[in-house]
Amino acid sequence: MKELLKVENLIVDFAAYNGTVRAVRGVSFTVCEGETLAMVGESGCGKSVTAKAVMRLLDQSSAVVSPESSVLYNGKNLLTLPKRKLNQIRGRDIGMVFQDAMASLNPTMTIGEQIMETIRAHMAVGKTEASKRAAELLTMVELPDAGELLKRYPHELSGGQRQRVMIAMALSCGPKLLIADEPTTALDVTIQAQILELLQKLQKKLNMSVLLITHDLGIVAGIADRVQVMYAGQIVERGTAKEIFTAPKHPYTAALLTAIPHRNMERRTALYALPGTPPDLRLELDFCPFAARCRYAMPICRREKPEETDNCRCWLRHPMAPKVDFMGGEENA
Repeated sequence: MKELLKVENLIVDFAAYNGTVRAVRGVSFTVCEGETLAMVGESGCGKSVTAKAVMRLLDQSSAVVSPESSVLYNGKNLLTLPKRKLNQIRGRDIGMVFQDAMASLNPTMTIGEQIMETIRAHMAVGKTEASKRAAELLTMVELPDAGELLKRYPHELSGGQRQRVMIAMALSCGPKLLIADEPTTALDVTIQAQILELLQKLQKKLNMSVLLITHDLGIVAGIADRVQVMYAGQIVERGTAKEIFTAPKHPYTAALLTAIPHRNMERRTALYALPGTPPDLRLELDFCPFAARCRYAMPICRREKPEETDNCRCWLRHPMAPKVDFMGGEENA
């Protein structure tokens, strides 16, 4: 498949009062035409910062993207494009759905005005045509009474309706790539399933690529083609959805899978919680950042940083390391 987006050595630093926080540490990945790539990991691992860096939406007063980084969209480096040309791509070729619809929508403007504003910014159409297009978009995201909804304000809609409006706005100009940053946050389980099903339908209908960002590994099982797991600003494992769910290679991935509730769990069974906390991102981390929380950690894990081997950044992938079955523990030393 043809590469649509190619991110290479993405490094993002934030200036804090007590030091520099390196939130993203040399992240590289690709998104191909028509595929869904899921980026998963617990809160604070750098997922959303990565997405915003790709779109150049980070606050430049506090965030610094390394000049060694590149974000290529159809061969164009988004990090070096002039603002005018970048704005032609954002919203038109690349759409984005943010995790908090209520905070992202303008409370002083009607839904129709906000969708039409996006359409008219990128398409040479008048107000009447833009209004018609806005109504079509609301129908496409399965919202009834589109004409009436266009007149409403964000606070008059439910959380699920607002999220569908955000998806409609992101799709208003027919983007080739949709970045969905925690699109089901704060929604109940039923609405989550509806939003994810809607994204799948629209992706197939529009032949669109999707970069899905989530902290919940469970929701990507049926939607993602490939999955990459982030921890402490790095990608620690990547693979197809089948590979990640059936044969995880990194202990952090295995821990995330263990934390997913199952239907056959007994009612009073406690959910698994990974002990410890992520490392301080002000440090250089010249060792495995997961070592302090890993039950399989070896002395070398606390001394040296593992390189990516076989799509996994873990010393257990070394040929001299113990063979480990994450479900049963250590097989042999």
